Amino acid sequence: MRSLGLLWGSLFCGFAGWAILSAAAPANIFGTYSKPDTPDSIELKSAAAGKVGVAIRLVYAAGQSCQLEEVGVWKDHKVVVKAGGLTEDEPCVLELTFHGAQVRLKDAGLRCSKVFCGTRGTLDEVSLPKRVAATNKKPDR
Repeated sequence: MRSLGLLWGSLFCGFAGWAILSAAAPANIFGTYSKPDTPDSIELKSAAAGKVGVAIRLVYAAGQSCQLEEVGVWKDHKVVVKAGGLTEDEPCVLELTFHGAQVRLKDAGLRCSKVFCGTRGTLDEVSLPKRVAATNKKPDR
């Protein structure tokens, strides 16, 4: 009877481990998102243990900016970044969703903006297209 319990436990742990491994972020989200001729950028990199490195730099009027470098997790088809907020009871939770070749930020309650942005900056509802690498096309003769 004990061996049956161990078997079920092993199977459960195996399935749980598989579920965690299958939740890795898709490779196509990684890269730099930015608009031409602006300093705004969102960079996503693969990090250890299936996590996602997130680096955001947005510039607003009068030199105000938002800068954030954190590690997020891939969950429910989005990257979720959790960081310290102004108070322990109100942490920063930033969601990055993907629509085609665009990334969109959602800062519920503007808790992340209050910590990582100047007065005129926001992380909420920012959307940037993925920068496409230039091709090494040979010039026509």
